[in-house]
Amino acid sequence: MRKKIVASLRLVILLGALAFPSHAIAARKAFVVGVSAYASLPQLLTPHGDADAVKRILSDLGFTVTELVDPRQSTFTAAWKRFTGSIGDSDIVAFYFAGHGVQIDSVNHLLLKDTPGVESGVRAVLNSALNFHELMEAVEERQPLASLYILDACRDNPFGGTAKSTRLGELHGLAKIESVYGAFVMYSAGPDESALDSLPGERTAGNSLYTRYLLALIGEPDARIVDVAKKVQIAVEQEARVKAGYRQRPAYFDGILGHFYFADQSNPFRAGRPADLANNESIVRLSRERQWGPNCESLPPPRIKVLSEPQYGRIITRFAKSEAKASFGNKKCDGTVQRGIELYYRIDDAYLNSDKVDRFQIEAHYSVDQGRTRIYAFEVDIPKKTSAYTVLRSR
Repeated sequence: MRKKIVASLRLVILLGALAFPSHAIAARKAFVVGVSAYASLPQLLTPHGDADAVKRILSDLGFTVTELVDPRQSTFTAAWKRFTGSIGDSDIVAFYFAGHGVQIDSVNHLLLKDTPGVESGVRAVLNSALNFHELMEAVEERQPLASLYILDACRDNPFGGTAKSTRLGELHGLAKIESVYGAFVMYSAGPDESALDSLPGERTAGNSLYTRYLLALIGEPDARIVDVAKKVQIAVEQEARVKAGYRQRPAYFDGILGHFYFADQSNPFRAGRPADLANNESIVRLSRERQWGPNCESLPPPRIKVLSEPQYGRIITRFAKSEAKASFGNKKCDGTVQRGIELYYRIDDAYLNSDKVDRFQIEAHYSVDQGRTRIYAFEVDIPKKTSAYTVLRSR
C-alpha cells in the first residue's frame, strides 16, 4: 500500500511539473514610485493617485509591490538596493514611475523629491536624479524572466525654458531608447513629446490621462503586453486630440522575444519560455561596447542610438559584464570585469528565410562627461546569419 501511495505522489508531482513549468510559477515583484510634492521643482497633481492605483492593480495581478511616495534619494536608494537584490532569474519584474522626468544629453533621468533646482547646476541635478538606463541595468543583470518598465514621466522639463532646449536638458519628454533584451518599456508619450496630466476642465487629483487607460487595459489576461501598449497608445492619442487638441502618442520599446501575457499569472509565456539570444535562429550578434576609467574602474555601458534603421529586422541590446583583454585596449586592465552592452540584430519573421542583406548605422555614445562617440556601419547577411562592421567615425 505504501509503495502505491509513493508512486501516486510521484505521478502527481510529475504531472504538476508538466502542467506548470518552472517559469509559470515565478515570483512577481514590482517597484512603484509616485512623486508629486517636490522640494525645489513644480508640484504635480496626479502621481500620488497614479502610484496608488498602479500598486492596487499590480497586487491584484499577483505582484508583491514596493511603493514609495515622494521619496528622497536616500530613501529610494536603500529600497531599490533591497528590491534588486531580491530578484531571481525566473521572476517577472515591473517598475512604474510617475513624476518629473527629463532627458539630458539623450539620457533619461527620473527626478525625486529632493532634486535641486537648475540654479544648483547640472552636476548637482545629475547626482540626485535617477539614471533610468542604470536602473534598467541593475534589474537586467539579475536576469529576470521578463521585465516591464512604465514611465509616466514625459512631462515638460521642470527646469523651465522657452525654446527647443532649456538651461538643463531638452524641453519636452524623454529620449528614445533601443530595445533591451527581455524588457518591455512604455512611455506615457512619444519620444520628445510631453504628456497631459489631465484634460481641460479636470481639476481633481485623479489619474493622469495615460495611467487611467493603462489601468483599464493592463489587467487583460488574454492580451499580450504589446497589444495592451498599442491599445493604450490609440486610446490616449485619440482622447488627447479630440478633447484637448493635443498630440500625445505613447511609445513602447519591445525587447521580449516571444509572446508575453503580462497579466496571466499562471503562464505568461504560453508558447514556452523564449530561447536565449545565443540560441535563437532569428538573432545575429553584432558587437559588444564597453568603457572603463584610467584606473580600470568600470564605467556605465555606452548608450546606443540607431542612426539609420534596419529594413528587415530590429536592434536589441543586452547589458552584460565581461572580462577585459589586451585586444580590447589598455593592457593593465586585463582580467578586470567591466560593464558593457551587447548589440544584436533580430530578423523579422517575414525575412527569416530570405536572401536579403541589411545595412544600417549605429552610434555608441560614451559617458556624458567624456562625450566620446563612435559610429558604425553594419552589414548583416541574413542567409548566413553573420554580420560585419566598419567604423565610420570615432571622436
